[in-house]
Amino acid sequence: MAVVSTDHTVRLDYGTNGLRLDITGLNSTILRPEFVEGLHDEHGAFRDAVRHPIGSAPLTTLAGPQSKLAVVIPDITRAFPGPRILPWFFEELTQVRPNNVRELYT
Repeated sequence: MAVVSTDHTVRLDYGTNGLRLDITGLNSTILRPEFVEGLHDEHGAFRDAVRHPIGSAPLTTLAGPQSKLAVVIPDITRAFPGPRILPWFFEELTQVRPNNVRELYT
C-alpha cells in the first residue's frame, strides 16, 4: 500500500548521500510506501489459503498422484520468499509423485 504525498520533494538513493529533487510544478504524483505489519502466523495463513481458497477447490484436491505439476519460481530479481513458501507448498502436495513435479525458474 502506498500513500499519496503532498510533499514535492523526492530523495533518490544515489551516490553516498542520496539526491534530493524538488518536483514542484511538474505533472507528477509521489507515492510513498506505508509500513504494513507482517502476519503473526505466516505458515498458518498460507495453509489456510490453500486449503480454503476463495472460488476454487482446495489445492490438495486439484492434484492427484498421477498429476503432472509445473511450479514456476521467480529468480532473484523478484521478491519471493521461496525458502519459506516452497516447503509449505510441497507439504500440501505430498500425494503428487516427486518425479511428476518440474520446477521452472524465471
